[in-house]
Amino acid sequence: MKREERSQLLRILHARKDAIASDWRKAIAGTGLSPYTAAETQAQMVDMTEQVISALLAEPFERSEAREIGAALVRLRYTQPEALGSTQQALAQELVEALPPGWVSALRPRLVALLGEIATGFCAELREMIFAEQEYIRRALIRERDRAEADLRRAEIGLSFTGQERALLQMLARGWDNARIAKELEISDQTVRNYAFRIYRKLGVHSRAEAVIWAREHELGGD
Repeated sequence: MKREERSQLLRILHARKDAIASDWRKAIAGTGLSPYTAAETQAQMVDMTEQVISALLAEPFERSEAREIGAALVRLRYTQPEALGSTQQALAQELVEALPPGWVSALRPRLVALLGEIATGFCAELREMIFAEQEYIRRALIRERDRAEADLRRAEIGLSFTGQERALLQMLARGWDNARIAKELEISDQTVRNYAFRIYRKLGVHSRAEAVIWAREHELGGD
């Protein structure tokens, strides 16, 4: 296609960009769950149509520019296979509508390449979106599993404490010394130490400080 014809075609397509965008939007309606209003979607489709026109007539042909159009369609949440098929059908028709047969023939190789790269960009973005959503779900499940396991461990350990041990652990977490604990529970200092060692064994720790940290982390001690 000659430069003069290309410039003329560019003017024609730009004059029709709103109509092309509108027909494109209607073609893909129902093929996604876009969070945007009809007006917002139309505005974005107009921007994408400008990208389509630019990619179609650019010299040299930029594959990345065409692929970005397919990716943008996915980001609009038009993710069903029908969205891609309807896009290709709508653009193949709208971009050559009412053009002279000679222009249509000259544009056909570029149009085929454009639609192919749009499909490539669509599939690549959809794959990344699916992977990202799967990873989000995987991490959420791991967090819930870890939380459930922690709750179970806390419940199991909590149930293993006698009333006296639970009270003593709470006092430890408050920072009380043995003398104060003994007075509060009306037991001897040696009995406090015995209870403390028994608590350490149940918790799997080796010191008073570790027991206090465990109690506070598991909300079994403190005020």
